[in-house]
Amino acid sequence: MLGELCDFRRRPEHLSQALKTAADERNPDEEREGAIQFLVSYWADEDPDEATVDLLEKLRKNPPNRSFLVSVLQAQIELGLNNELGALRDVDDWDDAEDEGEEE
Repeated sequence: MLGELCDFRRRPEHLSQALKTAADERNPDEEREGAIQFLVSYWADEDPDEATVDLLEKLRKNPPNRSFLVSVLQAQIELGLNNELGALRDVDDWDDAEDEGEEE
């Protein structure tokens, strides 16, 4: 629903709020993922700014769970910041790390 607002009026304060929401680990994962999807909608017709690129990369490197990682990777792909092969590799790495953690 928030993404639909971008179609009517793109406002910097909406972008700022989405970045803050996605970055704040105290927010529920679902809320953070919604903010990530908003970023995709916000930047749909142009290249994302440095703050968005940096945040998505930070979230990719330290996701709270696999589902969140997939959401971040999908956003990166849609924004042209990653490709499917790179995303699959990241998910495989996540799965491998989880498997290693279970063995210990």
